[in-house]
Amino acid sequence: MGNLKSLQTLDLFDCQFLGSIPASLENLTQITFLGLNGNHFSGKIPNVFDNLRNLISLHFSRNNFNGQIPPSIGNLTNLIVLDFSDNQLEGAIPTPLNSTFFFSVSHNKLSREISLLICKASSMQILDLSHNNFGGMLPHCLGNFNKHLSVLNLRINQFHGIIPQTFLKGNSIRTLDFNDLGNNKINDTFPHWLGALPKLQVLVLRSNHFYGHIGFSKIKSPFMSLRIIDLAHNDFKGDLPEMYLRSLKATMNIDEGNMTKEYIGDNNYQDSMMVTIKGTHPIIF
Repeated sequence: MGNLKSLQTLDLFDCQFLGSIPASLENLTQITFLGLNGNHFSGKIPNVFDNLRNLISLHFSRNNFNGQIPPSIGNLTNLIVLDFSDNQLEGAIPTPLNSTFFFSVSHNKLSREISLLICKASSMQILDLSHNNFGGMLPHCLGNFNKHLSVLNLRINQFHGIIPQTFLKGNSIRTLDFNDLGNNKINDTFPHWLGALPKLQVLVLRSNHFYGHIGFSKIKSPFMSLRIIDLAHNDFKGDLPEMYLRSLKATMNIDEGNMTKEYIGDNNYQDSMMVTIKGTHPIIF
């Protein structure tokens, strides 16, 4: 592989390759697309990215990589897509660069607090840190890239504290997900202000430490685009205001001939959620 110095695209998606990545990968200095998704590669990812400065798209998901993410990833100034999901990676995450719009490290064993430097990724559209062991408070600067952010998935981690209201600085969020099945620790009252996000379609706050009365919103028609809301397993009390149910227009006006599931994802990102109907088996969407 190391002799292919002019190679620009290497796509090995969904094969049955085994073993570790050869260190000779560093010789592919002209490569822009590197796709190893869906194989059985294992071992540590070699720290070879200093020489791969032309990389635009990097896909290592659905393998058996372990150890830490190489720090030289942070030198890929042209990187737009990074997908390291579904591995056994540990430690901290590299800071996404300004050019990065897709960043997924979900389903790993990553930990520590999220650096404030992540908020410099001003082009971010999809950020998926779910199914890890990240902790600490949510950075208040998350609103810095809200102009473009459409998916923020932080489920099944150890985040605590409150949801920063800086999300109101932008209006492109489609999926805001703090679902963790008991593993996040967000301690806050109901975030009425999220109702002002006109594109928000999925809001999952289940299994945290939200508390108190939901109360009435000061927003005239909150959550107008919302299709799914999950508040289960929290400490809310009192009545559920009728105004919220009347506001959920997107769940009422459905054109079955032109029905899409944008809230599940698109060509760039797919997610799933479990819906349990009493007396039946769980359904995965």
